[in-house]
Amino acid sequence: MSPEPHTLSPSAVEGIFVALGDSTRRNIFFSLMEREQSIKELAGPLGITLTGLGQHIKVLESAQLVSSRKVGRERRC
Repeated sequence: MSPEPHTLSPSAVEGIFVALGDSTRRNIFFSLMEREQSIKELAGPLGITLTGLGQHIKVLESAQLVSSRKVGRERRC
């Protein structure tokens, strides 16, 4: 007997589309697929502030596409 497929609620699917609907968040997502990085490492190539990047990360986290953790004085994703 095969396991039940994982289903997402319509609101979860909408959250994913909203999160990835922004080109900056897509770039962040694809960059994080390659390797774990700090907020500072991510912000540099994108040309956005640490605060702005933190807001984008929160949107991606709320859609459960990325997670972050504090390591010492930096936040890693």
